[in-house]
Amino acid sequence: MLNYLSFNETSKIPPIVILHGWGGSIKSLKKLGEKLKNKVSNPIYILDLPGFGLSPLPQKLMTTEDYKNSVKHFMQEKKLQNTILIGHSFGGKISLSFATSKEKNISKMILINSSGIKPKNNLKKKFAQIIKTIIPKTLQKNNLLKKFFYYYVLRERDYLKAGELKQSLSQIVNEHFDNELANTEIPVLIIWGVKDQYVPLWMGEKLQNFIPNSTFITVDEGGHDLPIKHPELVSEIISNWLKNKIK
Repeated sequence: MLNYLSFNETSKIPPIVILHGWGGSIKSLKKLGEKLKNKVSNPIYILDLPGFGLSPLPQKLMTTEDYKNSVKHFMQEKKLQNTILIGHSFGGKISLSFATSKEKNISKMILINSSGIKPKNNLKKKFAQIIKTIIPKTLQKNNLLKKFFYYYVLRERDYLKAGELKQSLSQIVNEHFDNELANTEIPVLIIWGVKDQYVPLWMGEKLQNFIPNSTFITVDEGGHDLPIKHPELVSEIISNWLKNKIK
């Protein structure tokens, strides 16, 4: 079973399952869970996804579908019904995999700066290929140069933190749900930090346009780390939506 942290676990109303982004863990969204438990009575589960935190490293190449199935298995083991999914970044992508496959056990969904939409173009990758032809292989192996290139030029922090999951990440970043989102039948809340430089605002707007029953809330002062830096604000938005104070 996946490692998890829970609040209000004995409550009988629909549970909330919180999924962190790539490179994150329970620690990333613990404050969000703590703030949320003071505003709602739902059981709350924050998971360490496979290969992160204290959950075991997968022994195979992982896809978004595989991560979805690991979360689904957790919910089955815990006998969770009518689950409300909250996903940040890659956790949102996993949530979208649930939505597009019409899993009957998911009642509502909250996406926070979620990945899952295809980039407008892949200029970064083309640029990377050009750079690789210019820079000698000996320099490409330089860890300091590689860190500068991925972090500051390509702005791909996740690749640097992928460790033994690099191959899985390379596959997962090319998985998108643009053509399937119209099949989403459950209510969806989309929360977006306007200053996000990694999953930009237009992706959130596109999600709202594609998902029929969705509500879109932006936070001007927030970036990609919105639920980590602003857990009180995000928990307030989520609890208001769950209580039908936001339509």
